[in-house]
Formats: sequence, structure tokens, C-alpha cells
Amino acid sequence: MIALAASAYAILALTGPEGVSSLLAKWDQIRQLEQENNTIRTRIAEKRKRILMLEEQRDAIDIEVRRELQQLRKNEKVLILEGQRKPSAPAEPTPPASN
Repeated sequence: MIALAASAYAILALTGPEGVSSLLAKWDQIRQLEQENNTIRTRIAEKRKRILMLEEQRDAIDIEVRRELQQLRKNEKVLILEGQRKPSAPAEPTPPASN
């Protein structure tokens, strides 16, 4: 009789709102949060890399600032191509060629 009662309780506990379905939902939620964490870690690593590049290459800072402020130096020209969308995030500046 005790074994029957224990097995009935176990079945009710596993099929109830805090049972297997809840456990599977929690696993899915954990998997999704881990993917978001990995995405955030990747973005942080890219930003750190960009910061280091800007710290090491002072010319890159000048290029970046002028691009953000949309300023040109004397005798510089900007080509605007039709049919291309403006990028949502600023592109990384290419390091100046050293001669």
C-alpha cells in the first residue's frame, strides 16, 4: 500500500506544474540565456579589440572622429554611392599605410 501511494505521488509530482515539462522549459531558458551570454561576450571582445586598436594607432582615432563628425580635411573627397544603405554600426577604420 505504501509503495502504491509513493508511486502515485511520484507520478503526480512529475506530471504536475513543477514536473518534467517545467524542467524542460527551464533547460530551454538556460540554453537561450547561454546563447545570449555568448553573443554579449563576443561583442565585448570585439569592442575591447577596437579600443586597443584605437589606443595603439593614433591615426585611426583621427579617422574615426572625422568620420563620426562627418568632417573632411583639405583636398579630401568623399564618394557617395547611390543604392547603398548607410551602415547601422560604424565600420572599423582601416589602419593607415606606413611608407
